[in-house]
Amino acid sequence: MKFIEEVKASQGVRVAERLISLHPYVKLPSYAADKEEDSKSPKYVHWPHNSKSRDDKADNGKRHNGNGSIDGLLDSVQSQGNRIEPLFLEYPKLVPAITVKYPSRTISLLEVPNRAADPAVRYLFETELTALAAGDPLPLAKKNPTAFIFGLYDSRATMINIPRAVAADVTVRNAAFRPVAASLTTPFSVDERADLTETFTQIDLKLSQAGIDQVPVYNERGAVDVDGATIERVVVLSTGMLERYRKDVVLYDYLFSLAIIATLAPTNSVLRSGTTLVREKREVEVFRDLQSAVLGEPDFGEVVQYAEKAAKHFADTYGFASKEELVVSTDSILSDAKRFSEGKAAKKQKKGSSKK
Repeated sequence: MKFIEEVKASQGVRVAERLISLHPYVKLPSYAADKEEDSKSPKYVHWPHNSKSRDDKADNGKRHNGNGSIDGLLDSVQSQGNRIEPLFLEYPKLVPAITVKYPSRTISLLEVPNRAADPAVRYLFETELTALAAGDPLPLAKKNPTAFIFGLYDSRATMINIPRAVAADVTVRNAAFRPVAASLTTPFSVDERADLTETFTQIDLKLSQAGIDQVPVYNERGAVDVDGATIERVVVLSTGMLERYRKDVVLYDYLFSLAIIATLAPTNSVLRSGTTLVREKREVEVFRDLQSAVLGEPDFGEVVQYAEKAAKHFADTYGFASKEELVVSTDSILSDAKRFSEGKAAKKQKKGSSKK
């Protein structure tokens, strides 16, 4: 497979997808304010649009009223990772079939946000994480191989950190803010709400808290108009992130194949309510040091076949973890958290003593 060999010999691959919105606007993801800020207002990641960007050239310079345009983040690297990883459920031959049973539901390990290092499940991977910290990646690769593709940080114990090999995000450029308004309606009449107001006042509750009063919502910057804007999803595979595993050809080929699948597989186009995107075009570039980027022409079907072959070779050589249901125990979570807290306090005390 020529494409696979080109990527193996490269420093990385970049996939740029031009997207269009089915709506005349898109909604930006909201984030909590900084801890230092005394504000409950949602925060959006955006910055002033650069009129000299390549997107303006591609769109013949169309802008919103000639000024006030912004660029903004539609989906973060972390969010994109959480959208890509569950796609491996569609390729059961590639990854171990492991589920995680929480008190209220059961999900695939592929849907656990922080994988084996997630605070709620990391104690179930104590052996694998300890081996990884000691330089042996195989135990974790047999149980949670996607951790090597989307990253892992065991901040509670070993402090082992696996950087992401595949990172993606979605941005909008040359857009303009537009307000968003909504109202939670209620079947109660104005007179009925008035009659209930005194009763609720006596128990220090608002009608809206019981779903009786109407609740209007207004957000000055909740969405952006995308008429004339550019929406782009960029996925980057840094092959160098997998270089440390090259000495084990079987392991390397397996992890590399998962990374290629993650880079090329199409993701869910619905980011959130009011933001449904479809791909208009895609460009795959392969980069080698001190050379011009080469346009790649991957056949995704061939890539899947390559990945299945690499997965089978890995399973035949080292074995996959058997189909397993990991049961989350709140007692174990508390015990692990207590151990982490005590260890952190001991390190702080030791550091303080050494300064004296």
